[in-house]
Amino acid sequence: MGKKAKSEAEDAAGAPGEEPVMKPAAKTTIKEEKEGNAGDAEEPAEKKSRKKKSEDSEDEEGGFGDEDSEAGGEEEFDETGEPTEETVQPRVPIKVTLPEERWSMKIKIDADMQETLDLVDLQKLFGAYMTIKKKFFDDLLTTMPIAKHYAAGKAIESVTGFDKQDWTKNSWILIMAKEAKSRLVFWMLYKRLEDLSGMLVAVGPNAFAESIMGLFPDDPDSRNEYLKKLMIWLTIEPSRWKSVGVFVPTWL
Repeated sequence: MGKKAKSEAEDAAGAPGEEPVMKPAAKTTIKEEKEGNAGDAEEPAEKKSRKKKSEDSEDEEGGFGDEDSEAGGEEEFDETGEPTEETVQPRVPIKVTLPEERWSMKIKIDADMQETLDLVDLQKLFGAYMTIKKKFFDDLLTTMPIAKHYAAGKAIESVTGFDKQDWTKNSWILIMAKEAKSRLVFWMLYKRLEDLSGMLVAVGPNAFAESIMGLFPDDPDSRNEYLKKLMIWLTIEPSRWKSVGVFVPTWL
């Protein structure tokens, strides 16, 4: 994938930039001069004695006094003399209780089988619905013809909001995706707006919503960025997914 395509995809979903990686400074070593170097005159014994005491003093202090002061602190070293690195603990999801508000959908992907999906209202889950730029939908439509495991069709038969009102007669888009490696499954329900941008209004299934809230219980910004990354990957990394379905209402 080219840099231009990735940049455009990130702009469509608002993906965050990468943080700079800080690397430890190179170690400073002190080399002792050897006696009898070619072209070097022998130093007087008294001067050599004073020089050795000075070097010994530097060795006792670590030899990094000025550099540590400028860097803002001393590095920690293990028994081998190498800088130690802080161990990064993996993020462990915590158990959370999901909001009770649900969107209910009836879909018919196969001609002889109707399914009912329950999705969690995003405003109740995150505090706000998420606005999606038109470019995301355009990029998705561009990717679908070149990815054989992407499918599209008319399948949404009815949509009932968490307020129990019938919202079927709207321009809905339902994305159902399954990741190839982790087997992550998610559903995203979008309402298209008049300017052809969209609004993400609900997500599912419950296990997916619980995993997001469990990973980022007190960080709504990280939850939003996580969803945006999934949407970007749908458009620029089709090989990441085992299957992707994009469905619209049957009445359209």
